[in-house]
Amino acid sequence: MTLAQQFLTRFAGLDRAHGEYRTNGEVSAKGKAKGQANTVRTGPDEALWQAHLDGKQRLGVVPVTDAGTCRFGAIDVDDYQGLDLPALEARIEKLGLPLTVCRSKSGGAHLYMFTAEDVDAALVRDKLAHWAAALGHPGVEVFPKQSRLANKDDVGNWINMPYFEAELTLTYALEAAGAVPAERFLQLAEERAVTAERLQSLELQGPALPPGAPPCLQSLASNGVPEGTRNNALFAFAVLARLQEEENPDPEAWRQVASQYNDEFMDPPLLPREVQATLKSANTKSYFYPCSTEPLASHCNKGACRKCVYGVGGGDGPQDPGVLIDGVTKVLTEPPTWIFRVAGVNIELETDDFLQQARFKRRVVEKLNRVPRSMKQVEWEKFINAILQGAEEEMAPEDASPFGQFITHLYDFCNRQSRGTTLESLATNGLYHDEEDGRIYFKSTALLKYLEQQKFREYNNKQVWNALRKVEGIRHGGDNINGKYVNHWSIPEKNLTDGEYTVPHVQEEEF
Repeated sequence: MTLAQQFLTRFAGLDRAHGEYRTNGEVSAKGKAKGQANTVRTGPDEALWQAHLDGKQRLGVVPVTDAGTCRFGAIDVDDYQGLDLPALEARIEKLGLPLTVCRSKSGGAHLYMFTAEDVDAALVRDKLAHWAAALGHPGVEVFPKQSRLANKDDVGNWINMPYFEAELTLTYALEAAGAVPAERFLQLAEERAVTAERLQSLELQGPALPPGAPPCLQSLASNGVPEGTRNNALFAFAVLARLQEEENPDPEAWRQVASQYNDEFMDPPLLPREVQATLKSANTKSYFYPCSTEPLASHCNKGACRKCVYGVGGGDGPQDPGVLIDGVTKVLTEPPTWIFRVAGVNIELETDDFLQQARFKRRVVEKLNRVPRSMKQVEWEKFINAILQGAEEEMAPEDASPFGQFITHLYDFCNRQSRGTTLESLATNGLYHDEEDGRIYFKSTALLKYLEQQKFREYNNKQVWNALRKVEGIRHGGDNINGKYVNHWSIPEKNLTDGEYTVPHVQEEEF
């Protein structure tokens, strides 16, 4: 098996789309390499992987499949300035995580996890998000970005692959703080691949907080509490313990948990009298996390915290619809198609579906069996505006526009309808194939009838005639047939194929 075949197998993902990325030499203020991203609606194959490994064209793969499963996932650590990759690898080993560190093209890190079988994408996303917080990088992107795709046209989000030959000094995997060749990376992926059962039961080794703890505390638990801030940190840990144990009938249970946090996360632990004084203060339920003080302030991620069960929003947030929306893609159809990522599930929406709360709630209920919380209209508009600021744009497939759909139906009509060999065939609403000039002749009334059968209603009759004038190589004319003048259209036979059609660019507003 070639190296390209091995990578194709190891990074198995969506089989009907892939990504391409070309850098332009510019760097953002954060240190990220800028470039042009493009989604291509064909699946990865050996040739694409070979081009990637040869440094000719960078490849991106969508982890989630149409079945809502995946064979790999990744944590995208977008810290491009000063990220200590060997230290990150050491933390991963300390926590016992099945992750392999790869340097990204911009100097950040992609932490890959591989599975030995198809695993539910929702489980992979949950585990990776928890691990990211434990590693001190809460709120970063995890792939797959979706646990389910919206429909058969949705292609999700792809991640750039490692070992692009032209940048091997930039993209590589680490083992024992040293770069490793592609062959060894594949061996590590095989050795560290986990089953669904193993992934479900996998717990962090060493001290760890429960899933749902605020990202600041996750980071402090993983990386240590800075000197001089232990009292404030323990107060925050005590608030977490109190929230954890609210349903516990034992009123002293949270104190025991908080004391355990002191022993595990403080170096050195606070003295017993200091612990008791801190716990006494934290026992007042009106007290909450001291977010604006150190060490929490330096590790704050408000967006991620609001999504946490024990965060400032209790998993919902004070001014949001109560369902996690962590991304949106604008597909450049006409009009645009919006794909909102809600609780890890892609939901396809029209513009009015999110401008009007009632329509948004209905679509979420239909997909998730959950009713979003109502908000004041002004707050809803602020919330949606913030979501749209981070929208990713994706080019639509050629046949997604009304004109593209029309072209597809036109070519199908000319290919699939029976063709006569004489001009008289047009009199019975058929098609005439003139072998001498290599053209297919048809009446517009026959085409309109076919479009109605196909339930194509994007254009009225006038718009169909206008659209025909835009088709490459089209001609309009007429002939006397059996004493009657018949109008007809004709199209070059060479334009027609049995598969993919090239749709010319047409401004829809011209109709």
